Amino acid sequence: MAEPETVWMIAAGLVGLAGFVAGSYLTDLPRVDSDLDDALAHVQRRRSVILSGSTLSAMGGGLLLWPIAFLSTAGSGAAWASLALFSVVVATLTMSFLVVTAVLAAALAWRDPTALSRPTARLVLDGLHLGIWSVSAPLAALMVLAATAVGWQNGLLGSAVVIAAAVKVGTVVVEVAGIGVRSGWNAGGWARGASGYATVAWFALVLLALA
Repeated sequence: MAEPETVWMIAAGLVGLAGFVAGSYLTDLPRVDSDLDDALAHVQRRRSVILSGSTLSAMGGGLLLWPIAFLSTAGSGAAWASLALFSVVVATLTMSFLVVTAVLAAALAWRDPTALSRPTARLVLDGLHLGIWSVSAPLAALMVLAATAVGWQNGLLGSAVVIAAAVKVGTVVVEVAGIGVRSGWNAGGWARGASGYATVAWFALVLLALA
């Protein structure tokens, strides 16, 4: 039977992953190449849903730090101490991006987004999009790589997680390549959300390996 710590960690991770996924779908911000008036009307129309999604995203990101910390402190203890600490720090920094974008998305929807000046509204929407995708992508790649390496060293993770981490890094490369693109499937590094799906798959495999 699994130890209570492991049971609670897995439960927290599953709730966090569910919150992360649900929050992302509920927030559903307009694409960066959307018409500004249509984008603001979209945000205004979905005010309550965006507020709920932002809250779930922030909560989910926080809970997902527990499995990352577990990778660094459990298992054989063979992981490099500096790498184990780095994995927790970079994961915290990465999730901080998620929290900041969640707060800004909620703030945009909280009052009347159409009351903002057009340059301000465009700046906020662009900042949200870039923060969720391309700008935060290198941090997300570091988080996945560091946590995977520590989990591998501690004997907690197998080849499936390593493959998932490699796929995640591949999607990050596509995101970063699109950071300067202003329209189309990879506008602002969106890449049709592929990197988000890769992150969810990686976290799911990590939780499965730790269960």
